[in-house]
Amino acid sequence: MQHLIFDYQFADSIDMTSVRDTLRLSVLATQSVFGHRRVLLEADFDLSSDRHTLWINASTEVGRHVHQVFLGYVSSEFGPEAFRLARRDQAREPALQMT
Repeated sequence: MQHLIFDYQFADSIDMTSVRDTLRLSVLATQSVFGHRRVLLEADFDLSSDRHTLWINASTEVGRHVHQVFLGYVSSEFGPEAFRLARRDQAREPALQMT
């Protein structure tokens, strides 16, 4: 199974608490469109304050929405020079294998 991942690398000068708050706002906006349960089931992301990184799995419609909203917010809030964005396709093993 292929996963479309967007990797964000934030400048050291960026306050990662603000990035976390912006991510939460993006998830809230996505919940308004898709509902809490669907976002809970389909949204997949990880933020590392220590490394100044965030990845968002955009393999689902919900994930793409979180990514699009977040990208719009951080571009407006911090400016396009505050982060680098890379796209990667990643094969992912299932968490549970039936034998």
